[in-house]
Amino acid sequence: MQLVNKIFFLALPVLLLSCSKSGNDGPAPEKEYEEFSTLVPGFSGLCYSADRTSFFAVSDNSGIYELLTDGTTKRKLPYTGTNDFEAIAINPTSGKLYLADESLMNIYLLSADEQSLTLVSHIAVSGGVSNKGIEGLCYGSDTLYIANQESPTLLIKYSLSSQSETSRRQVNLAYYLSDVFL
Repeated sequence: MQLVNKIFFLALPVLLLSCSKSGNDGPAPEKEYEEFSTLVPGFSGLCYSADRTSFFAVSDNSGIYELLTDGTTKRKLPYTGTNDFEAIAINPTSGKLYLADESLMNIYLLSADEQSLTLVSHIAVSGGVSNKGIEGLCYGSDTLYIANQESPTLLIKYSLSSQSETSRRQVNLAYYLSDVFL
């Protein structure tokens, strides 16, 4: 049986709750998001397409998908590798897709024909723990922002033009990082 995963879209960035002495006054707050189901197995990461009419999603065990905005699968991309993808990011200008493999601690670029990967960088994390590696990836103006899940929690800034890390910061206020975005 395939698990159904949920995509949540927040209507407001912050949910404000009112407090009262009894805590039971007034009606329950309205749901401030919409919920959609997707059949992507092992759903791990999501980003908008370049034209923002669909999403690209990765699975930690079955590939790369393009989803419509209601969560239905538009297509499964032709790449057939068996990577442990946890994150995906897109250059909105070029449409290039970047993928993070948690097990190998690698960042990849998907080929234009969507059938192969090119290694962008291996992210070495001293003291890193298996299956607690790269969980988040975001593209921003010739830069990839990378989140290492835990042990240690790290935010890494990687320059695509110089092909090198430009900064690495441990995040002490969080025990666990699951994504990063601009």
